[in-house]
Amino acid sequence: MGLVKLKVERAVRLSASRVPIGWVLEDPRFKTLMGDTLLRVRGRARRYRAAVIPVYKSTSSDAAEGFITVHDVLLARSFASTRRVGSVVRRWPLATFEESVSRAYELMSRYGLPGILVVDDLARRSVVGLVTALGLLRELMYMDPPEEARPVSSSYTELGDGVISLHWREPVTRVIDEIAGGRVLGVVVVNDEGGPQGTITVWDLIRTGKWFTRSEHGPKAVMGAAQVSRGESRRVGVMRVQRLMRRGVPAAAMETPMRSVMRFMASTGIELVPVVDGDGVVRGAVTLRDALRE
Repeated sequence: MGLVKLKVERAVRLSASRVPIGWVLEDPRFKTLMGDTLLRVRGRARRYRAAVIPVYKSTSSDAAEGFITVHDVLLARSFASTRRVGSVVRRWPLATFEESVSRAYELMSRYGLPGILVVDDLARRSVVGLVTALGLLRELMYMDPPEEARPVSSSYTELGDGVISLHWREPVTRVIDEIAGGRVLGVVVVNDEGGPQGTITVWDLIRTGKWFTRSEHGPKAVMGAAQVSRGESRRVGVMRVQRLMRRGVPAAAMETPMRSVMRFMASTGIELVPVVDGDGVVRGAVTLRDALRE
């Protein structure tokens, strides 16, 4: 079966449990095979911002071996890496075209995935498309809003439960293992007073290779001496999180309406919004999962 592209009639309002998965379907942007290196896939994932990447049986086939996620791509940690897609491919879970949007969300939530691969049926595994968390949020914003305007305090992720905070002078190596392994969804970078200074998500690691090690098993992220800045060793150039973080992400207060944060995330593509208390101290963040639960 070829790729299917369905037009979404935005004026129609339905609950997510009744919306067919085709309404939020996205086309895969490129083909990946089992023998491709993760480094090669990383370049394409950066270019197309691909959260979920189908892995095909061959260049001429629509049938999938499975898929990998953007987090899997980060398992190649040096420019010398020869690690192949086949070593990290995920053969499950998959969604079928006949299922609903709520089923896609259930699978993403249960397995901690940024998206899900959609096939025609589980036997043939012909790729129909993808559903991603960000794409799902953007489409759900056009459906019926909650009856009451719930505040951020009722829905955000607290620090230590999928979101962590790091001081801006911490080494990037503190971030890589947590995000690459999918153990945390993001990092809020804080200043000396505990206030938000920036954020780091998987996309910040994808867009630059400055954090790469000299070898696949090297213990430190190394940079050229010319790029060393305050707080970094001139001998080894250990990169600090301040150099990698996304700046300018606004923080949400506890009383901020969750719907406002969802609109901001859907329109900007930013997947992590810091949450602060009345003193401006970071207490957690709103993630895509929080937004979809709303």
